Amino acid sequence: MKNPIQTMRNLLLPAFVALGISFATPLHATHIIGGELSYQYLGNDTFLIKLDLYRDCNPGNAALDPLSYITIFNDNGVPYPSISLANMNLQFMYSDSVPNNIAGDPCLFVPDNVCVQHARYQRKFKLTGAGGFTITYQRCCRNSTIANIYNPLESGATYWLYISPLAKSLNNSSPQFGFYPPVFVCINKPIEHPHAATDVNGDSLVYKFYTPYLGGSETYPQPVPGAPPYDVNEIQPPPYDTVVWVDPPYNLTHLLGPGTNPLIINSQTGLITGLPQIQGQFVVGVLVQEYRNGQLLSVVRRDFQYNVGECAELNV
Repeated sequence: MKNPIQTMRNLLLPAFVALGISFATPLHATHIIGGELSYQYLGNDTFLIKLDLYRDCNPGNAALDPLSYITIFNDNGVPYPSISLANMNLQFMYSDSVPNNIAGDPCLFVPDNVCVQHARYQRKFKLTGAGGFTITYQRCCRNSTIANIYNPLESGATYWLYISPLAKSLNNSSPQFGFYPPVFVCINKPIEHPHAATDVNGDSLVYKFYTPYLGGSETYPQPVPGAPPYDVNEIQPPPYDTVVWVDPPYNLTHLLGPGTNPLIINSQTGLITGLPQIQGQFVVGVLVQEYRNGQLLSVVRRDFQYNVGECAELNV
């Protein structure tokens, strides 16, 4: 008698291989599938800047960078003068594998070739003076087969946050996302993904979708810090361009395309629900706004990639 699990694995392998192949090109650049920046106030004008990156860890994709280069700009778009360019980076701290979010469902076949790795980079910075500060990280590249944005391979990603004068005066720390983004999404199966953040100050948090930002390119995959005037291989000051949705049918209202239950996010809890009805890879951006006494203190943004595919139910 044939093993029913192995039989199901053989039947479903072509669908999952298709996803795996899409992750594999080009070998030198494709790997970034999500990330976010956050900050923590440590006292004495010192902030811990944290970058969380999510990469496709299937064979053939680019490895994690040993350092992540950032630039800290003042409100005039000028790099913070007291930090040398040599120290304008975040140091690699650790990495771990993101667990498959459908692995706990005993009725679903878990694809074994969808691999996502999380890495944490961080560094302490002493930030003094008037005005606010923008922290920016840029990197290429997204997967070439992402369906809901134009030219995904050249789009790259920009993750940035702003420490406002009000946040500085209140010794504020930004919210922190507490859940990993989902690894795999089953087509035609309702989803409920928690994207709640925590806040040490107990401030009010508001969630919404946003359009992610463009970053590095294949030619310049990892922009580096620089002083004005900037060239194309240096991290630029804000404002930043956003990715362009393939609209129709994709936009902020229909991130996964048309369907009976489009993707929505609860503005108070961060819970994402919907019914994906198109197979493929899709970019999604979630932001959380932090308010205290009605005043906006900070915004933390996370973009990530939904991998939507067939999930077979095992009758065991």
